[in-house]
Amino acid sequence: MHAIVAQLLGDLALVVLVVGAYTDLRWRIVPNKVVLPALAVALVVLPFTADWPSRVWGVGFVGLVYALRAALVHRPAGMGDAKLLLFLALALGFPALATSLGGACVLALGFYAVQIRRSRLSRADPIPLVPFIALGVSLVAVGSVLC
Repeated sequence: MHAIVAQLLGDLALVVLVVGAYTDLRWRIVPNKVVLPALAVALVVLPFTADWPSRVWGVGFVGLVYALRAALVHRPAGMGDAKLLLFLALALGFPALATSLGGACVLALGFYAVQIRRSRLSRADPIPLVPFIALGVSLVAVGSVLC
């Protein structure tokens, strides 16, 4: 039962990340029509996961990240990204989410540093983060399969 639930959450995360990355690149939004039902499913199946405490820790980690962001950056955060990260916390759990988010930040920083250096973007331009989050999750998933 636990393996089926984990597979369901992984597959759902894949669909949400693909749709979210596309819409974030195209329109700079993360659609509630996709994220909120996925978040509801993740909350319903949470008691049936074997590692539910790590998933609850992941939710706390997302709260900490957004609290730190609010303290350090004086621009409003995208709430679509926050809802997506809450879903991913419930779908992946704490260590996988933290590693994925760290990888996403490194990838995004590198990409945007090059784009700013080439004068294609300014520091005021909005950054679509969901594609980088999707890449970070993909790298962690591939790494966990290979190792």
